[in-house]
Parts: sequence; structure tokens; C-alpha cells
Amino acid sequence: MSSKNINKIQIFGKQLKILMQELNIRQRALAELAGMNESNISRLAGGTSTPTLKFILLLVENYEVSLNWLILNEGPMLLKDISAGAEQDELLTRRLLNLEGVMDGFLEDIDQIKKHLDLR
Repeated sequence: MSSKNINKIQIFGKQLKILMQELNIRQRALAELAGMNESNISRLAGGTSTPTLKFILLLVENYEVSLNWLILNEGPMLLKDISAGAEQDELLTRRLLNLEGVMDGFLEDIDQIKKHLDLR
């Protein structure tokens, strides 16, 4: 696994932990919402597991978290805190919620990680 991919997963894990702490989200509640077990949430928050697009969008939709903040650690955490000058993030997030397509770059990284893990 390349350091670039590991870094993205670790950033996501760190951001997930912060989101859960700031919004007082319990692992069990998030696991139930996502239809997974608590150990999966623990691995995601620990930066040792790759999130699915479905999980990322679940967070964005249910907690109105900024996609840029969640994935890149850029800008404010919540969509409601985005200023008028940063409407691009909100627009992108809203488009992603309405799409069944993919986030090309991020999903390519995820696919490469999954292929690498399957080779073990």
C-alpha cells in the first residue's frame, strides 16, 4: 500500500474520530446507522480500514459534514459553517448525494488498496 493511500485513510480516520467526538456520536449508533458492526467503525476511526463511498455519503447526508473536511481535512467540519465564499464544497457535496456515480480519484485509490489487501 502506498504512503499516499495510507495517508488518506489515516486522515479519514482522524476526521471520523473528531466528528464522533464533536457530535457525540457513539460507535454503536453509527454502526447501526451504517449497517455494520462496531469493530468496522473502530477500524475506520483508527485509520486502518478504507471507507466505502456509501459510508462517506452516509456521514455527509446524516451529519451534514463537509466532504472536503472529512476526506482532505480542509475547511470547516459542518456544511452550515461554510461561508458564502466557499460554496463550492457545499455544491460538490450536494451533487455527490444526488449521484449514484463515483468519486474517480478517491475510488481508484480505494480499489488499489482493496486489490493490494486481496493479494495478501
